[in-house]
Amino acid sequence: MIKFNKDQLRQLAEFSSNLSILFFGSSIGPIFYPIEKIDPFMVVLGVALTMGCLIESMLLLKGNKKE
Repeated sequence: MIKFNKDQLRQLAEFSSNLSILFFGSSIGPIFYPIEKIDPFMVVLGVALTMGCLIESMLLLKGNKKE
C-alpha cells in the first residue's frame, strides 16, 4: 500500500477541493443561463459529486493533521 507524506496529502486534498468547485459550477451554472429546460438529474448528480469531493477533501485533511 502506498503511503503519502503530509505535503502529498495536502496537494491531494486541494485537488479534490478544486474538483468539487468545478462540479458545483458545472451543475449550478446552467440554472443562470437562458436555456429552455434544465435537466434535474444532471443538477442532482453535480451536487452529489460536489459533496463527495468536499467530504473526501476534508477526510484527507483530517488524516493529514493526525500525523
